[in-house]
Amino acid sequence: PDGQFIGVIGHTGSGKSTLIQHLNALIRPTSGTVSYNGEDVWAENYNRRALRSEVGLVFQYPEHQLFESDVLSDVCFGPMNQGKSREEAEKEARKALLQVGFKEKILTSLHLICPAGRKSVWQSPVFLQ
Repeated sequence: PDGQFIGVIGHTGSGKSTLIQHLNALIRPTSGTVSYNGEDVWAENYNRRALRSEVGLVFQYPEHQLFESDVLSDVCFGPMNQGKSREEAEKEARKALLQVGFKEKILTSLHLICPAGRKSVWQSPVFLQ
């Protein structure tokens, strides 16, 4: 119902954060589907931005506050929010990722990247123009 708050409680490592990130389409499931109001949130034309304005969450750790589902899209978030085209944002993001030594697959989920790689990704916005 409208105005309802829901808490998810469990032991460390039980999957609470992963569940919530799936509900907000922050990470793509490796199998199965995630639906909201009967629609697959990973369908090609689904408006995930609208979903995220309806399904909010607060992270315990700031390093978990990722905005997109893959490395490149996450680094592009800031420039695109500032009005740059996707093409301009990607050009800047690729350059910034190279400047911090990120050599892994840029279309990979940040959750699948090693800790050192994630650190490089988090540092890359400093190098955006």
